[in-house]
Amino acid sequence: MADAIWDFLARRDGVRREARETWTKIRPAQFLPLARTGVFDAMASPGVGAALDEVFGSGGWRRPKRWGQPLVTFPAADRAWDVPHASWHLDLDGQIAPGQPTDYLRVFALLADLEPGGGGTAYVSGSHRLTIDWARRRGGGPVRSAEARERLEREHPWFAALCSADDHPDRTRRFMDEDATIDCVPVRVCEMVGEAGDVILMHPATLHTIAPNRREVPRMTLVQGIAAAALPVASAGPKLRS
Repeated sequence: MADAIWDFLARRDGVRREARETWTKIRPAQFLPLARTGVFDAMASPGVGAALDEVFGSGGWRRPKRWGQPLVTFPAADRAWDVPHASWHLDLDGQIAPGQPTDYLRVFALLADLEPGGGGTAYVSGSHRLTIDWARRRGGGPVRSAEARERLEREHPWFAALCSADDHPDRTRRFMDEDATIDCVPVRVCEMVGEAGDVILMHPATLHTIAPNRREVPRMTLVQGIAAAALPVASAGPKLRS
């Protein structure tokens, strides 16, 4: 699957694996023509299916029409990696109320080894618990990403600092090396890292963002939204963008 992405980028953009000088676009997009060929259907491995059956129940999740949206981030090693401050969001967008933890998941499949600082999605562990608890307390109705993020920033200085630009030398230590406890929930910024072939399931109410790649190799990951079979088709999940 990684080879298919390289071949597609070579044909479309002149990007060659062996020629770093051609890696001029940091985050290439518009991979739908490639996905339509079915080349990413192998993402639906028996192991992934078994994991989804365990979460949703056997037959409890809707199989996508096609599998896999590539997330590719080429290196920009011009400065040290730091915790991102911009574009923090949740995959809700008013379409799914997060009261039921198995309504919707995002599945990330690593197509290449992904080391810290290599462009893997940054996320706040524990943040989904805060969002779910708040959604239950506020009453019914879907929660929008911006609404939830702004509430976290407004009520908790830790989140306000996370979403603010600064050049504090201890930013990484503050957000990644030690937990903060908010409403009895431990939170910390983490990166999605692992080896080629690893798969990560993420709750849609998890606050996350795009991260820079300060390594020497591209980040190559597939992402797929999976919705519970009981959800209406129109609510099968938000646009995937990180």
